Amino acid sequence: MAMQHSFRRKLLEVALMAINGKSWIFLGLTISPFATPDPLVKSVLKNIHETLGNAGYFFIAFHAAAALLHHYVQKDNTLCRMLPDHNKPI
Repeated sequence: MAMQHSFRRKLLEVALMAINGKSWIFLGLTISPFATPDPLVKSVLKNIHETLGNAGYFFIAFHAAAALLHHYVQKDNTLCRMLPDHNKPI
């Protein structure tokens, strides 16, 4: 799912660049903008892009908090099992 989110986010970045009328480089080739600048579409895409970024930060913080909850409150060794050498206790 993270890969899909990353791919969607990159598509939004490319769309934002196109709406801004900017070209970008892909595999050494300069790609011209494929759309004319439109302030309304630009605003909507920018809001979607920022919302996805903020949601990503929220999920990272939630995941870290859940891992710490398992480790310090529930003491079920979930965090220890995620470490590379999970046979040794912390």
